[in-house]
Amino acid sequence: MSSIEERNVTALERWMHEVFEEGNLDLAVELIAPSYVGHGPAGTVTHTPESYLAVIEKMRSNAPGERYEAHDLIARGTGSPFDNRPARRIRRRGSESIV
Repeated sequence: MSSIEERNVTALERWMHEVFEEGNLDLAVELIAPSYVGHGPAGTVTHTPESYLAVIEKMRSNAPGERYEAHDLIARGTGSPFDNRPARRIRRRGSESIV
């Protein structure tokens, strides 16, 4: 595994565990790209770091104690800012409380 792949895998693992499970929002600001593009059930959405913090806080408050299990981490890249887009496929586990 290259150093770029190792860095990306570490960032993805920290993102899941430290940001979503532990609530480290300072790390979220450090890791979120200036215009983060998320792909999920709601479609494709672009966020700023600040707008995505609100998403993280809402997800954490709706499902306290939620845990994440990575099934696939795609971490390849050349180091170019245009070819360094890690991705993950995860399973979320927890109970949700919609308010």
